Amino acid sequence: MKNTIPLFLLIFTTQILLGQTNRNFKFKERDIAYTAYSNYKGHLDNLPGMNVAIIMGKPEENTQELFKNDTLNKVEGKSMIDFTWFYYLPFQNLSENQVYDFLKNFIEQNFENDSFDRNRIFLYWPSKNPLSCEKIKELNTIISGICVAEDNTMLQCNENVFPAKSITKIKKRNTLTSLKYEIPTSEDIEKIKESKNALQLSSNWKKLMFIDITYGQQYIDQNHFASFDKESGIDFSKINTFWNITTGYYINNRFGLSANFGLIRQAVEKGIDEISEGADGSITVEGSGKGAGLYRLGIGARIIVFSKNRFSTYFEALTGSLTAKAGSKSQSATIGGIGNSYGQSNISSQHALFLTCITAMNYRLNKTLFLTTNIQYTFSEFDQPIGSISGFTGFSFNFGIGFSFYVKKQ
Repeated sequence: MKNTIPLFLLIFTTQILLGQTNRNFKFKERDIAYTAYSNYKGHLDNLPGMNVAIIMGKPEENTQELFKNDTLNKVEGKSMIDFTWFYYLPFQNLSENQVYDFLKNFIEQNFENDSFDRNRIFLYWPSKNPLSCEKIKELNTIISGICVAEDNTMLQCNENVFPAKSITKIKKRNTLTSLKYEIPTSEDIEKIKESKNALQLSSNWKKLMFIDITYGQQYIDQNHFASFDKESGIDFSKINTFWNITTGYYINNRFGLSANFGLIRQAVEKGIDEISEGADGSITVEGSGKGAGLYRLGIGARIIVFSKNRFSTYFEALTGSLTAKAGSKSQSATIGGIGNSYGQSNISSQHALFLTCITAMNYRLNKTLFLTTNIQYTFSEFDQPIGSISGFTGFSFNFGIGFSFYVKKQ
């Protein structure tokens, strides 16, 4: 064990110094480990438009041996024609029908990381089993040149197949893919990275914390309408604006916990009802006002139902307590004469437990921000009617924006 740790550190340090990175590629439910290497040593993190060399090993070779024995990666890059991404793949026992899909998926995955020139991709094919000329023609849409053994019959197919002895000169040949691809700019790279980060977040929820704010319209179920509340003059069924703040944390890639604060509020309405003049010259002003509010506090759990690309849907259940308050106040003040004032308040409140079921959809804008919309149905019953309703039961339709971040980097 003591000898293993220094050996591991030596290998790890050597890979860093050499610029190698170990990556994984999934094809047909198989995880394939491979090595990536760039001979660009400039100041940019990622130089767009570099060439590509895909080097596939023989059955007896591993990727480290491929890298060590390759002479092409030892050539110092001095210009764009020299700068190359090298991908070292272990031997793949592919049928002719699988080769195109394998390489196409492999190229697309690495393009997202490395933003190379897709017009200049060279394949080093060690297999003694030749591909048909028809397959090579199809491959030419994604591969600009193929290097094979000198006795391989593939050399008879077209000018984009080269013998192994010219391996150090392949970069210099003016061979391109039959389809033309745009070379990405630095701005394109940033967009690709941003899109990739968003897609990764849409599939990797574990340890993700989120906060969202939504605005919506609440509609009380007609079965919970009560006679008009004459004392407060409030009708909650006509107060529709509904605000929600939800925060939470995903414990794995499907399940999350949440906390919610919801608010419905009618601004205080004030008015002067009457102004009268007394016999002693005094003036009496009578006014009244009313206001109402309902808030809820709850905790819940959610489950991701569907997640693909930037879209995701989830189902959530919340439970907790809610409080409704409604009231009115009248005030009378006399100016002049004896002068006095008096007022009368009539404020009532009700508390209840609630259960809310939510179905929602999110659309991720970038690594941090997302849009959200949801439909909620809430069940609750008051002991006594308040604000012309017997319970806060009904639908709400909401939309808003949120942001998220990992508690611990994945």
